[in-house]
Amino acid sequence: QHLDGAKVAIEAGNIQERGENLGKVIALVTELNASIKDDDASDAANFLRGLYGAILTELPKVSLSEDTQILIQAQTYIERLKDVWEKTAMQEYESDLHGQGQSQAAAVSAAVPQASAPGKPPVSPGLSVAI
Repeated sequence: QHLDGAKVAIEAGNIQERGENLGKVIALVTELNASIKDDDASDAANFLRGLYGAILTELPKVSLSEDTQILIQAQTYIERLKDVWEKTAMQEYESDLHGQGQSQAAAVSAAVPQASAPGKPPVSPGLSVAI
């Protein structure tokens, strides 16, 4: 929602609204990043740290460049994460309800499409992920 708001504000030339929306997105992604346990060394945690770090590196650049492609790319990544989270959380919840015991790692593996290189997420110009 705030990424859309920032994009609309850029197109309308509304600097204050752009800044408010960018600030909210940055705060939300910072909170997501902080929610990853420090002692979690799993591939999923490392991937999320890298992705959130890349988003947090790129989003502040929008204040100066007004590059809406950065917003679009960040939104694409966040929407994909949301979809994966909903699918995995629902699978795990249903599994717990039915006593099937499917692990979170197996659910994530099933829900996340394979990247072009094994173990590496797809990356586009303007937003890179380094893990």
